[in-house]
Amino acid sequence: MAINITKFRRGLKQGYNPITQIADKDNLRMDFGVAILGAGEKYEETLKGKEVCYLLLKGEMGIEVNSHFFSGERKDIFNEKPVCWSISSGYHYKVRIYKSTEVIEIRVKNPKKFEPLFWPQNKIKIERRGKGLMQDVAFRLIKTVFDYTNHPKSNLVVGEVITLPGRWSSYPPHHHLQPEIYFYKFLPKKGYGFCQLGDRVLKVENNDAVKILNQVDHPQVAAPGYAMWYLWAIRHLPKNPYKGFEYSSGYAWLLNKKAKIWKPGAK
Repeated sequence: MAINITKFRRGLKQGYNPITQIADKDNLRMDFGVAILGAGEKYEETLKGKEVCYLLLKGEMGIEVNSHFFSGERKDIFNEKPVCWSISSGYHYKVRIYKSTEVIEIRVKNPKKFEPLFWPQNKIKIERRGKGLMQDVAFRLIKTVFDYTNHPKSNLVVGEVITLPGRWSSYPPHHHLQPEIYFYKFLPKKGYGFCQLGDRVLKVENNDAVKILNQVDHPQVAAPGYAMWYLWAIRHLPKNPYKGFEYSSGYAWLLNKKAKIWKPGAK
């Protein structure tokens, strides 16, 4: 059976923590990891044949590229919006760390060149998905950073979800052809949830990552008392970019606000 989950139950180490690689034999084909960096650290690179995305989880950092400098700060993933950078192949860039920082780094193959892009928190919108449906059991907060509509030259789609305690997300069950990865955080940190991959169910905890492959349904649920945050990154397929998902047969009726769902009657 394929291993779809990577665990960091003892916490992330200082430096770069790799989770997946483009060279892996699965279909994800993504360099994905989490970096823990200290104030004063610097890094620079010239990208060749790949694009890179940095999404800030905590701390303060800046990136200089193409004679422009973009800096951002974030203190709390549960109560603040994302900060994100996207840089294409062909650019030389420099990273500077100003405060102790935790940042997601994602790379995929992409020879196309595009202008460096930066999303500060005031450019991110929050979608309150699931409100008023199914007695609000799948009400969650969606923070999409970029997708095919606002960044068509990228080979990625990147965003965040906050699942409220005891509630569901990625629900009703849905699927899509394009491969995806989820990276989880919980509040409080001792929390947990469950990720369903088709007929398999995985327990997920703080700093776990799950690969979603082979077009399987992937609903999620958070344990009562614990908020569940996860970053999601989807890789476009050649000539078939991600433009949305399909609900699984038999579950779409739950999207009707007038759907009759059982609840206990008064005694």
